[in-house]
Amino acid sequence: AYLFKERLRLVFKMRPEDAADYLDEWIDQASHSDIAPMAELAERITRHRTRILAAIEHDMSNGPVESVNTKIRLLTRIAFGYKNPEALIALAMLALGPHRPALPGRPS
Repeated sequence: AYLFKERLRLVFKMRPEDAADYLDEWIDQASHSDIAPMAELAERITRHRTRILAAIEHDMSNGPVESVNTKIRLLTRIAFGYKNPEALIALAMLALGPHRPALPGRPS
């Protein structure tokens, strides 16, 4: 199972031209393996193959967006009890926004 996982990780580091053939080979081997979770994963990857290859070709990921969403959820919990939503917005802009104001008594 470990080797299947590591071989699948290699697909995302390959050139798009090579990734399609390698992914097809991985799907074939995983679907015929005796490891049931790998066969299920191969089936799921087959359903999403086009999207996976598009992500590899265009080098796109939703990772940065998910990171910001998680940080905003954390800030929402921190801001619980503030009297108005403007305080949460200000906290989010301070923590995640592009402007970092110099705070009094702290080095820049």
